[in-house]
Amino acid sequence: MRRLALAAVVLTLPVATADAWVAPGAAIVSASLELREQGDEASGNAAISADGRYVVFETRARNLFPPTFADPPGAHWQGGVMRRDLTTGALELVAPGDLIGDIAGEVQVRGARNGSVSGDGRFVAFSTAQKLVPEDVNGNIDVYVRDMASGAYELISARDGTTQPAGYATRDPDTPGRNPGADVSPGVAISADGDRVLFRTVDIGSDLPDRLTPETPPYQLFVRIRSTRRTLLMTRDAGNEPAGGARIGGALSADGSAVAWAGANAGVQTRFLDGEFPDPAAAYYLWRRVDVGGTRRITGPAEPEVPGCVSYDASPTATGACTGPLAEFEQSVAGINTLPALSANGQRVVFVTSAPPRPPTTGYAIDLWMTDMTEGRSRTAATVELTREGSNRDPADAANITAVAISPDGRWAGVLTQRTRFLLPALRLVNTPTNVPGTEELYVVDLEARTVERAARGANGGNAAASILPPLSLSDGGRRVTFTSTAENLFFGDANQRADVFMIDRLDSAPPVPDEPEPPAEAPIEVFDPPPAQVAKLRVAVRKAPGGRVRLRVRAPGRGKFAVEVRGRVPDSDGRLRGSAKLLGKAGKTVKKSGDVTIEIKLASKYVAVTRREKKLDGRATVVFTPASGASREGAANVRFGAPPKRK
Repeated sequence: MRRLALAAVVLTLPVATADAWVAPGAAIVSASLELREQGDEASGNAAISADGRYVVFETRARNLFPPTFADPPGAHWQGGVMRRDLTTGALELVAPGDLIGDIAGEVQVRGARNGSVSGDGRFVAFSTAQKLVPEDVNGNIDVYVRDMASGAYELISARDGTTQPAGYATRDPDTPGRNPGADVSPGVAISADGDRVLFRTVDIGSDLPDRLTPETPPYQLFVRIRSTRRTLLMTRDAGNEPAGGARIGGALSADGSAVAWAGANAGVQTRFLDGEFPDPAAAYYLWRRVDVGGTRRITGPAEPEVPGCVSYDASPTATGACTGPLAEFEQSVAGINTLPALSANGQRVVFVTSAPPRPPTTGYAIDLWMTDMTEGRSRTAATVELTREGSNRDPADAANITAVAISPDGRWAGVLTQRTRFLLPALRLVNTPTNVPGTEELYVVDLEARTVERAARGANGGNAAASILPPLSLSDGGRRVTFTSTAENLFFGDANQRADVFMIDRLDSAPPVPDEPEPPAEAPIEVFDPPPAQVAKLRVAVRKAPGGRVRLRVRAPGRGKFAVEVRGRVPDSDGRLRGSAKLLGKAGKTVKKSGDVTIEIKLASKYVAVTRREKKLDGRATVVFTPASGASREGAANVRFGAPPKRK
């Protein structure tokens, strides 16, 4: 595995321009600078603080824990929620992940997931079934906030006006430590000042906000105000009774003033016109202020807020004062699986829907829309259609928009899509799209200048080798964007074959070429050592070999030398993997012509006893071919040493 090198990160975050410059590749976030390793399992669900300094992410990796972190007897922690400081490179554990039994491998306690971070990175909200405060006595998943400055945890899913944890209905079968309860949507659950947290109840009833028994149905949204210990119900009907329906969670604006969600039971929460016939099981985009006012609709086929509108013409081709921007209600044929995104003040909402515009066009691809929630504006006047699919169902212009996020200032949106053409004049593509169809690409949209730019490329300037994965998260000014990907070419040396969390920096222009060597970096983050030129790949095959050996089959492109290293983490006497990767074995071979070559690597003698005890030892083989002339080539493969036979 390549060693991590250090590179400076400047934290001055001016607003990026419409055609910002982004360096090829991306900086990896889900790695340990101290251990100089990538995560040994997948990471994701990243959220960046508004100031661009901190990234919170979720991981299943076990090699990113601090050295002092210990497992309990008979079990081990698997990953958790972590916070990366992009200025210093420090990686901190917010809360550990699932607790796994060593013998049966079962989840004993569901650990920390779905992190969100305050604007300055100090407060992190997440869900876990761990009992992190003495008051938490139930066996359910609850929501917490951790103050990273003091290290203190605070229970969020608590009864109104108290620190008493929520009570939940009995689950059958009862599985303490894994019972559902409360949860949060990753990246969008905490206000910028850390005082307000949006959470929802899941699967079973609760006694929130202040019931005598767990009679409140599940899938309710609540806002907890930490400074006053208030727990406020957001999903409520005209009589302030629980309405539920928040099946995919909700989003909180950065100032904590507004909530948006895709909700069922919309007919009892907000106004519909005669002729709409709201489906109680369908999802509608809903919005409300936390402290004042009722629930409003973000979009739809009608105009319920226009004075004098009582009914409307349900024909999708009809137009008039009481017809809305959509030809159908927002769930349409594709459903809603993506939360709307809110600007810091909650006023601007960006969302996706497969419902066609009014009058309708051909097809039902999921497209991008934006609405201004200013009071007194009709949905039609306040809504802008930003993308529209092509009529021929060509994926280049008709693939779905699969994820959306917005910067706190409300100007920049991040989207994922396989599209390479944007047909509407609403958005102007300012750079070159990918020439390889079929992968999800990251685009950044300037909602003011109405431009769209492809924002993620491989480290060599080419296409990313795999799709960009949600969720997306943007810092203020759209300067930094975090995402997840399994692509192995976003930086040189990616070798873990797992999903990693990455960050790109959007600059106003390319940095100048220095006239002299730069001084050592004082504010490092991790990138991997780039080779002097792009390294071509070798195809490496693993063959059967006697115990204690690894046999590789590689095709030599010509005369040259092979160098092979196998590195892996070595279990302690208790069988648990700790510490950094070790050199398990190495080999070299010189070849005089092209052709298939077999290379055998013997396990280092100091690890033979470990392999006999554990019956195996896993590692990653890196193969480098240095030709007599020309550029080197490199390949890698996962390998396993078996236990060598004992000498007679």
